[in-house]
Amino acid sequence: MTAAVAEGPTPQQPITPAYARALLLLTQGHQAKDAAAATGVALGHLVALARQQGWEIHSTTQRATDPNRENFTPVLAPDLQALAAQFIGRPRVVEDLDEPAEPYNASELLAAAAECDDRQVQAALDRARKAMEKLHTLFTEAEERRIAAAQLEAAKQTAADRVATLKLELAAAEEKAKALGVPKRTPSGDRERDRAIRAWAKAQNLGIGDFGRIPGHIRDQYDAAHPTA
Repeated sequence: MTAAVAEGPTPQQPITPAYARALLLLTQGHQAKDAAAATGVALGHLVALARQQGWEIHSTTQRATDPNRENFTPVLAPDLQALAAQFIGRPRVVEDLDEPAEPYNASELLAAAAECDDRQVQAALDRARKAMEKLHTLFTEAEERRIAAAQLEAAKQTAADRVATLKLELAAAEEKAKALGVPKRTPSGDRERDRAIRAWAKAQNLGIGDFGRIPGHIRDQYDAAHPTA
């Protein structure tokens, strides 16, 4: 009544979480081919493992039965149930086979592929891991550039905000100084002009001191006497 699909794993070969999960699916009434597809294991090895549990796989229905149990329903040993719980991949067997199974995401697919002993799958897995490593490196570098650019923009904005604040503070201080009658300090070029005005005013006996504010009428007279000054 059973289907001899392929030679199974040797008794020394440990049962992996993927195979334990596939056996558990068999106890839930799923076909052997669906259980193998859901967990990424080899169908022949799965059938051989089922036989090691004392089960039979019907050649037509591909479902497992246990001739040693009254209701013929296979039961997975507790230690294998615990091992099946370690399987990372998501079971892809569905109750309604007319509906498409949910696809694996990237991490689940890599984990399931690692449990598969197919050579082509393992070769593709190796290439995928290398591609993932390269992707991780490129993404990390891109993120570092993005963060650096964001930090630079934040620093520029902080500096601009500080300049604006200082301008406001300076304007407020000038207004306060003006209200208190504090003379506004002039740039060095203006100081040179003031010295020239004082020297001219003294030569004209206009009565001006060495310090203090230069009266407006003296500036006007100096400007009139020096049109290009």
